[in-house]
Amino acid sequence: MTQPAVTRPAPITVVPNSPTPTSSVSTSVPVATAALTPAPAATDAPETQAAGDPPCRAAQLAGSLGAAQGAAGQRYQPIVFTNTSRQTCAIQGFPVVALIDAAGNRISDPAENEESAAPGTVALAPGDVASALLHTTNAAVDGACLAPSAMISVQPPGQDDYLEFAGVYIACDGLFVRAIVAGPTGE
Repeated sequence: MTQPAVTRPAPITVVPNSPTPTSSVSTSVPVATAALTPAPAATDAPETQAAGDPPCRAAQLAGSLGAAQGAAGQRYQPIVFTNTSRQTCAIQGFPVVALIDAAGNRISDPAENEESAAPGTVALAPGDVASALLHTTNAAVDGACLAPSAMISVQPPGQDDYLEFAGVYIACDGLFVRAIVAGPTGE
């Protein structure tokens, strides 16, 4: 069965001493399901940010997975966002997160927003970090585990652009994400 092709947004590259990002040619890649859409939740982030700092765009952020933690059959691992730009930006709310395999196919539905404290605005100065905690079970209880991811795809809250970074994550019985907080732990 042929997978439908979805045109992904062009990767965005920040050019030093340039006030605006530039983009390269857009590509079409097969994906296992439709394009990313945020999971609905009453606590979705507003599209505007508080007090002056512009919202963080994907081109200003580098992503990585932090140290995994586990307790009582649960697995938690933060997605860490580092501001790699030369200006302070603000981030608030829930990112849209999906797992991607080595061939570039999406292997998970977007993570569901997990109840957590009301999202606050995090101002990220150049080099500062914020994080959002991913959550799944350690082993399948009611369903099956997905194949390990090769990449993590993340849309910053309220933004249309996304970033992808290398990361191995195995989701079992669902994939959940908490709101973004300051610091690298997701808590």
